[in-house]
Amino acid sequence: MISLDLKKCNGCSACSNICPKKAIKMLPNDEGFLYPCIDEEKCINCEMCLKVCPLKKDKPKEIYKTFYGWSVNDQIRDYSSSGGVFWVLENHVIKHNGCVFGATYDYSDNVVKHIMVDNKDDLHKIMKSKYIQSTIGDTFIKVKEQLSLGRLVLFCGTPCQVNGLCSYLGKKYENLILVDFVCHGVPSPLVWKYHLNTINKAGGKIECVDFRDKTKGAVKYSVKIQGNSTNYLRWHHKDLFFKLFLDDVILRKSCYDCSAKGKNRCSDITISDFWGAEKYGISNEECKKGISLFAVYNDKIIKILEDESNFFLKEIGNEIMINKSSYATSANINEKRILFFRDLTQTNYKKRGKSSTRFYLSKKIISKLRRIIKK
Repeated sequence: MISLDLKKCNGCSACSNICPKKAIKMLPNDEGFLYPCIDEEKCINCEMCLKVCPLKKDKPKEIYKTFYGWSVNDQIRDYSSSGGVFWVLENHVIKHNGCVFGATYDYSDNVVKHIMVDNKDDLHKIMKSKYIQSTIGDTFIKVKEQLSLGRLVLFCGTPCQVNGLCSYLGKKYENLILVDFVCHGVPSPLVWKYHLNTINKAGGKIECVDFRDKTKGAVKYSVKIQGNSTNYLRWHHKDLFFKLFLDDVILRKSCYDCSAKGKNRCSDITISDFWGAEKYGISNEECKKGISLFAVYNDKIIKILEDESNFFLKEIGNEIMINKSSYATSANINEKRILFFRDLTQTNYKKRGKSSTRFYLSKKIISKLRRIIKK
């Protein structure tokens, strides 16, 4: 039977997918994060959950090459979080009668979950960043089923989710493309629920959530939430949920000591935003549209991108990716995290949030100084 360390478990769901008796369910704790819960009456002590846990495996992988680029199709680029490299990969898979597994925002209960897409019309559902930990469900089982049928499969997830899938599969598949991204950490779905309720006070149906709206550009991106009673658009640095996320207050405990950073990943490609691209001779106009920076670990990805005529591709030094803080370094735990989550409710969420972020503290100081000067 699996022995659970709350500080290390990243919720990848490999254990629940591998269990032959379906004795493991992923259930939310009081912070809203999913953890394996074992039904001891069903458990047969086969220890498959222990064997499949990716935390017990070392997966050193060196970067092969690093590139930056963007889709020359402005519509695709505008809908992407950065430059559109993920769209090129998923579209390639669909064109070859394959299927893609990725995270989508489910508007029926306002959560993020993994789904399978096997047609071009639905590719948009799994594009763009979603800053909530997604529910894997039985996705790993479905990935293996499609691989066994000989289909080309792409799976995209956080580095820990990709590692969990690799451990679950237990072997390499030539028809599998693994995509992860530079991950700052995964915020709590419960905190997102409270945040959404403070914005959508009338309780109407939410019809659009975009964590990376480019109305103000790719660099100064905004959080957009729209519904039949809500029309919210705010620069991400002025959104309370985003501030709590970036200040490391609402991340999963394992994110502060991540087991999937740097070389410890199984992916074929790691995608990121190319912040500061103007320092490398790229025009401000291109930067405002969004640019993808990505490290690849084999020739498989390079061949796909080189064959795509609608994607501008340029190689750059590996150190650009290696030196990105979130690529190799875990988030620093915020000392205010414990107090924030202690007896957290919808009622006290906003007050706790404002007292836990640097933005609101500095804003309070500035306001006080202005009042003193005015007097």
